[in-house]
Amino acid sequence: MSDYPAGSEYVSQPEPLAQRAFKSTRANALIMTAWAPAPAVSVVKAVSVVKKAAQRITFLALALCILMTSTVALAQQQESLPTHDTLTAEQQKLEQIETPDEQQQTELEDLGVALQTLDSLEALRKELKMLESSAQQAPQRIRELERQLSALSDDDAPAADALDELMVDTLGRKTSEALDRLEALQGQLASVNARLISAETRPERAQSAIAKAMADAEQARTQLQTPDSDETQTFDPAQARYRLELALAELQAEYHRRELANNTQLRELDAQRRDLLQRQIAIEEARLNALRAALDRQRRAESE
Repeated sequence: MSDYPAGSEYVSQPEPLAQRAFKSTRANALIMTAWAPAPAVSVVKAVSVVKKAAQRITFLALALCILMTSTVALAQQQESLPTHDTLTAEQQKLEQIETPDEQQQTELEDLGVALQTLDSLEALRKELKMLESSAQQAPQRIRELERQLSALSDDDAPAADALDELMVDTLGRKTSEALDRLEALQGQLASVNARLISAETRPERAQSAIAKAMADAEQARTQLQTPDSDETQTFDPAQARYRLELALAELQAEYHRRELANNTQLRELDAQRRDLLQRQIAIEEARLNALRAALDRQRRAESE
């Protein structure tokens, strides 16, 4: 027997047509929402990210190409420069002519300038190498100087009792040695102070030197002639001179750029040297004063 009486209100009745239509429309709307495409804003953001990544990759590729091109061009330029032997041989040929004409005199002058320029170029290469080495070793040297400064003690001056036991000759020799050490330290301090003062004005001087070197390079470049690959090239003293002048000017600009880039670090190194030298000078002065005082006491004692 059923718990519900027959014909009661709990018996299921068929749904009205309007209600069924409402439910069907709602279900279709839910399905369409679930399968709807992502908003257009997300697509725009994705495209923007891809464009930025492509721009960065392009920039890095261009920078790498420029760097490789500059390196190759510099290497090719160094290979094409005339050597000292070549210049000297050409100079000796012209010097053997008893009565050189005007053109030969000009060529001799060009060769003389070329040789001087080559010497300057080689000297500047060494200076640039030393600058790069100093800049590379600067952090380690600063740490070493800091350790040396921390290890110094103000109690390094000899005790008066110990000095009074020494002979006058020994005290005189030690006093002279201490004075020599003091003067050497003071000379080093003067050099360091001069470099520190120079470092303060180096940015302006380096920028001016770079501008001058670039102007010199442009002037030498305008004098160079483009070689014709179809013709056999003979040695031209004037062209050799201008190639060397161009190489020297470009290297001068590079040197001052490196000098400017490493100025702060090298200045910190000299500042640390100055602090150490000042402490060493103070200690040496105390030692010298103690030796002089002991020497005076010994001389007075001998005179009595």
